Amino acid sequence: MKYILLITCTLALQFGFSQHTLTPESSITDVSVFSSGAQIKRAASISLKLGENIVILKGLAQDINSNSLNVTGNPNYLIKSVKHQMNFLEDASKNSELLSIESELKDTDFKLGTRFSLERVYKEEKNLLMANKSIKGESQSLLAEDLKEMAAFYREHLEELEYKLLEINQEKQELQLKKQKLQQQLNKSRSMMNGYSSEIEIVLNATRNVIVPLEVSYIVSSAGWFVTYDIRTSEVDKPIQLVYKANVSQSTGLDWSNINLTLSSGNPMVNGNKPSLEPWYMSVYNAGLVYGAYKLQQSNKSDDGERKDKYEEVDFNTRSFNSPLGYTSQLTESVESLLSVEFKISIPYDIPSNGEAYEVEIQRGDINSDYLYYAAPSLETTAFLLSRLTDWSELNLLPGEANVFFQGSFVGSSFLDPYSTEDTLDVSLGKDKNIIISRDKMEDFCKSSNFGGNKKTNRAYKIAVKNNKSIPVFIKVEDQVPISQQNDISVTVGEIIDGSINEKTGIITWEINLDPGETKEVSFSFEVKHPKKMKIARL
Repeated sequence: MKYILLITCTLALQFGFSQHTLTPESSITDVSVFSSGAQIKRAASISLKLGENIVILKGLAQDINSNSLNVTGNPNYLIKSVKHQMNFLEDASKNSELLSIESELKDTDFKLGTRFSLERVYKEEKNLLMANKSIKGESQSLLAEDLKEMAAFYREHLEELEYKLLEINQEKQELQLKKQKLQQQLNKSRSMMNGYSSEIEIVLNATRNVIVPLEVSYIVSSAGWFVTYDIRTSEVDKPIQLVYKANVSQSTGLDWSNINLTLSSGNPMVNGNKPSLEPWYMSVYNAGLVYGAYKLQQSNKSDDGERKDKYEEVDFNTRSFNSPLGYTSQLTESVESLLSVEFKISIPYDIPSNGEAYEVEIQRGDINSDYLYYAAPSLETTAFLLSRLTDWSELNLLPGEANVFFQGSFVGSSFLDPYSTEDTLDVSLGKDKNIIISRDKMEDFCKSSNFGGNKKTNRAYKIAVKNNKSIPVFIKVEDQVPISQQNDISVTVGEIIDGSINEKTGIITWEINLDPGETKEVSFSFEVKHPKKMKIARL
């Protein structure tokens, strides 16, 4: 009796603590998108049994970073292990766009098939009509009325058949073209999907039979976002409107539907170890070594050319835009941390898995700006209108291309670089043809002469600026004199009218105020002395 009781208890323990395998449906709830990569949070409801439970989440993206896996704990279970693995027996889940294209392609194939069938029917009817076009027998005489009646019959029916055949042929061509385009789009979408899915296996020990929520997070590489801006202004005496936009894309193979979206300037995919200085030993110049150092430097940059640790070097500040109603930017919260800044979008978003960039407006508001004109007539005799943003350091800006609109018209693209150390950030608003600029040689002062073994070359230029606008303008004009890097070449700067020179760069600057219709002239000159046998370029 004692042995029977022992066996019964052992069996009860074995059955009571047997493994239980679950494959629950999970959904993406939150996504934090980085400049490269994204952190995805999934949620599922699981029914655990007392003892060991194996939970398998299937149909996940292929490019999951296994080191980033994180399972949220719960008092009702103990997490024994978490493992990510590929599933080569199951294809990756098809996204909604792929299913839609396949459905439309199937419908197009059906319509094309019906057109081919109708074409065969009408051709058989035409052949039947033509085979029975005889309207009299050998012993019969043909009456005029019969001839007219039969001719009208054949004409009417042949005309109808020919029209239907032409109509079907045109529909076939249109459907075949549509099928070709759908097939191309299907191939493109399939190429962007992972060939196989992956899965996460989680082993849990439950203290009792219970239904609990399960949350899992991981990082994928096939996602990212970049910044673009819209800069709009109507008059030079009004603030600039800046629209701060994120362009989000992903090709994980799974659509993000109705998810909570957060955009982060950080990048967890890069090495976060601090750099260390090594002894700097002097050596003879070697071109191969220099090229190798250059390649190493390039490898430490991201795809957009910025340093990979650039975001970690920036001290971001928090500032909210005063946004009008009707824009998603009003529903965006800006949160800064020690290493990055995050933008939390408070309305759900859909981001299909097709690799295309979807625009999300982050911030919108007016910024105080000073306006001035700039010209470098040695490069281009055109004045550019510049806007100097004075509060840019408080806007949590990131480097990005800006589309510039002036007085409602697109005037071109510029680039915002908030990593500048200047107090102001210059944005080019395009060319203004109402500022007329000319740069001419002053021939009376341009000459060359030989003195012993040396040659002297003199150059002088006159710059004229005219304001054809109806309002006063302020313009900054820059030109330059050459800088010598050899002892046997000397440059002597002559008279500079109403300008100042930077001795290190050779750049001359004039700051000119012009009334409506006013013209002002400035000039400069220089002399270059060098050995007679030496040829000097650009003089």
